[in-house]
Order: sequence, then structure tokens, then C-alpha cells
Amino acid sequence: MNLLKQRLQKDMFFISSRFNVSGHMGLPCREVMKSKLGRTVIMSCLASLLVIFGGCAGGQSLKAVQVQGIGDSAGPYVLTLYHEAQYGGLKTMAFLVPQGNGYTLTPYAPGYAYTTIRNVGGQEGLQQAIVFISKNPVYVNYEIRRILDPGGNTVGFEIRPLYDPTANGRSDVMWVEYGLSGGGAVNAHIHLYQNIMEEYESGGK
Repeated sequence: MNLLKQRLQKDMFFISSRFNVSGHMGLPCREVMKSKLGRTVIMSCLASLLVIFGGCAGGQSLKAVQVQGIGDSAGPYVLTLYHEAQYGGLKTMAFLVPQGNGYTLTPYAPGYAYTTIRNVGGQEGLQQAIVFISKNPVYVNYEIRRILDPGGNTVGFEIRPLYDPTANGRSDVMWVEYGLSGGGAVNAHIHLYQNIMEEYESGGK
């Protein structure tokens, strides 16, 4: 949650410095909204606010820790494949959640941006996930993270791509906020780091 607040502060500073927004909020705001970059950053701010206040309203943040694999469990699992085409298709990720463990995981994204497949075996699902996230031409490797509930139990696994660092300045280009709400529903808020978004929006990519 602190990371979201820091990002929100950074976005607001970026708007102020980029568009010279100060004092009066009439014409400067209209100038900001005329710019595609301005609209993108404002929507990023609004998304951050929704997550922050959503958490205050009862959602609980979950953490994810890096692991070497998903273990020996045969499953079945629910496999979720997430991809959005903008920003060079970098926002690509997969999730494996043990079926029947009391948790459901949904990316915080339009329905067309992800696909859910049920009754998948553990290693079969992992291989499908790796194939899915490896389609970007700058893909070089993958990383697995275990998503933990407040008691330290496994909610599921995140399989994320690692990209050629010469393409975007770093291999790991995304950060994810997991929010747990009633009934075991987990929302995954997937974000690109701000500097990478800015580079694409400014025409640097």
C-alpha cells in the first residue's frame, strides 16, 4: 500500500511538472486532458486511488515471495492467462491457483484481457503458463512467486516474464498488488513501472 501511495505522489508531481499545473485548475487541467500522456497518467492516479481506498474499505493486501517452483501438487489448478497489448505487450502474466482451496484470483482488468482455464494439472499448467508469457520478442526467462494469505498459506502462484534488460532498462517490468476481499476473492492489480509507461507514451518506443 505504501508503494501505491508513493506512485500516486510521483504521478501527481509528474503532472505538475510536465504540464505546469499550479494555482488555478481551469485551463491547465483542460490542457492536461488534451494530451494522451496526460490522460494516461491521470487514469493511473485514479487507479491508484481506487486501490488505496479499496484497501481502506476492507480489502487486505497479500504478499508474494519468489520460489523455485510450484511443488509436487498434481492439481487440479485454475490457470489464468493475462495479456494487454499496449506498451509493447509487456503486461503479460499467468497465475495458478489450486482448485478448491477457497480462493479465486481475478486480474483487475477488462474481461477480454484474460482467459481462465479450469482442471489443469500442476506441471501441465506451469508449462502452458511459460509458453504463454514467453511470446514477447524481448522475453529471456521467467520467475515464479508464491502468493500468501494472511496466515502464510498458499493462495496460488504467479508466473511472470523477465525481459532483456537492454530493451527497457530492467528485466522485471511489473509490480502487482494483491487484494483479498470477502469469500476468498483475490484481485490482482498489475502495473508497469512508471518510467517504462512514460517512455512508451512519449514516443521513445
